[in-house]
Amino acid sequence: MIPSRALDIGGIINETLRIVKKLFTRAILISFICLIPGLLICLAATDNISSSLERFSKQYIEATPEAPILFRNYLALAVSNEPGLAYYRLQYPDIFHALDSVKEALIFQDSAATKDTYANQLDSIRLLVKARSGISASASFLDAVTPGLWLLGIGVLVLILGALARAAMLLDLSCRVFEERPLPLATVLKAAFGRSMWLLAVQYLLIFLAMLFGMGIVVGITVAVSTVLGALGVFASLIIVTYALFRLIFSSVALVSEELHPLAAIKRSLQLTEGYFWRIVGITLIVGLMILTISWILGVPLTFIATVPEEFIIHYIRTGVGFESIFGEFSGYIRTMIIFSFATGLLTATFTPAFSTTFYYDMRTRVDGPLEYDTPSEPTDTPQNPPEILTA
Repeated sequence: MIPSRALDIGGIINETLRIVKKLFTRAILISFICLIPGLLICLAATDNISSSLERFSKQYIEATPEAPILFRNYLALAVSNEPGLAYYRLQYPDIFHALDSVKEALIFQDSAATKDTYANQLDSIRLLVKARSGISASASFLDAVTPGLWLLGIGVLVLILGALARAAMLLDLSCRVFEERPLPLATVLKAAFGRSMWLLAVQYLLIFLAMLFGMGIVVGITVAVSTVLGALGVFASLIIVTYALFRLIFSSVALVSEELHPLAAIKRSLQLTEGYFWRIVGITLIVGLMILTISWILGVPLTFIATVPEEFIIHYIRTGVGFESIFGEFSGYIRTMIIFSFATGLLTATFTPAFSTTFYYDMRTRVDGPLEYDTPSEPTDTPQNPPEILTA
């Protein structure tokens, strides 16, 4: 029998690290099982989209050699002052400086030039491509990549389902490590794919819809009164959502550990966090910052390996040469980013479930009183009963 105990922040961190160490190799195996199928589909979709765009761009160039220049001019006039791209302007100043230079030159030559001027010319080329190749009159870059986008959507869906399965398994294993119970992977897989992942999906959906509905009501009422009050309503709704997220922080662990249904797990989290809100906020922010720092350090190599092909893009903007090859260059960048992001995720997969589990059991002890856990000496696939509260 292993008695539980209330933990301070040092104890929570130490126990989290113990669980991470214990589950590290299993977490890598589980990540491969759950995420590789979706990852491979997304990579195939990326290649498909890139190939389709290259073929389509070559058709434009075959129709008229001026197509790359026209597209560059359209791009310069369309995005150079786009406020939604402010972040990318800061991140890639050289690319946007090249676009600004092209825009200034175009306006100097023709002060009436707009993006619509070049959009109309590109539309004429599209019709010419249609006439020569027999493709649809509505053909566009979007039409060219539609099959790849469908494949990408399937890949993202498979990734989401895999992430749910991985979350369920890692939470289950983290609970077992905390309670010092056996770790039969077959039992954990069966529980995750047969029950936990689907209930987690329902739980996340319920929480998302409830928050969306609540925000809609608050913002809608305040905006109806006045614009100024509407801005305050947006701010107030964000505060409410943040508060709710901290109150619901243990709902996923409770669903897996105590085998609760989604609504019961949500109520359980509200019960465990009542009266401990600021303690939960403080510890979560401290440990969360530590996890983010570790993830950032592990992801540093990615910034050197996966880089946007800036020189290639700038060369195209300045000369109009290389239009058909840009998509292949971007495909390589995206492929590298996906693979290395996945590799980094393998190394940090257990941190969040280990912390959530440790903090959850700490709060159970504080709210429910001392707990004890059965610890069979031999591994077994027999489902374990949840720990019972000791009574005097």
